[in-house]
Amino acid sequence: MNVSHKIWLLALLAAPFPVHAQQQTVEGAHLFLSKVVEQGATTFEIDSGSGWNTVSADKSYCRYYNYDTASGIRAGEYGCGDYKTSTHRVADFKLTSITKLVRCSSQISTPEVQAKQIEVDDGPKNYWNVRLPYRKPSYVIDWDKAAEVRQEGSSVVVRGIKPAMRFNLASEPLATRVAYAMEFLRTQCDATSGTGF
Repeated sequence: MNVSHKIWLLALLAAPFPVHAQQQTVEGAHLFLSKVVEQGATTFEIDSGSGWNTVSADKSYCRYYNYDTASGIRAGEYGCGDYKTSTHRVADFKLTSITKLVRCSSQISTPEVQAKQIEVDDGPKNYWNVRLPYRKPSYVIDWDKAAEVRQEGSSVVVRGIKPAMRFNLASEPLATRVAYAMEFLRTQCDATSGTGF
C-alpha cells in the first residue's frame, strides 16, 4: 500500500461519521403536534379578551318565598329579575386533536360543550340563575397571523390570533418541544419574513 492510500485510509477513519438528523419541515411540525395530542394529556384554554376560559353569561337574580330558616327548605321562587351579564371561569377543555388544514393552518378540536344553566347561591334565601353559553368544539390557528409563541412552565401560549390559546402539557420538557414546533410553524409561515426585517 503506497503512502497516498495510507493517508486516504487514515483520513477516512478519522473523519466523523455523518449523523443523519431528521430534517425539520412544516409537515413534520404538524405531525409532531398531532402525535403529542394523541397521547391524551393535553388541555386547552382560550382567552377572548376577558381572561383564560372566562365566558360571559346572562344571569338573573332569584328569590325564594316561604323559606324555612330552621330546616333550610326552599319552598319556591318568589321571582327572578334583575337580569345582568356576568363572567365565569370554566374548566380547561381536553384537547382531542390538532390537525393540519393547509400548510400554515392547524385545526384544534375539543369536546363540544352545550349551553347549560347553573345556580350560584347568594346567601341562604337567594341565588343567581346563570346560563353558560354554548362553546364551539373547534378553533383554527393561522400560523401566519400568530405574533408570539411563549412557553410558561408546562404550558405554551400562542398570541396574536383570536382567541389567544394556551396549551397545558404533561411536563415542562414536552412543553419546550411543543413551543419549539409551534415557533417553527410561526416563523416558517411569517408573511413578513421575506422583507429582511
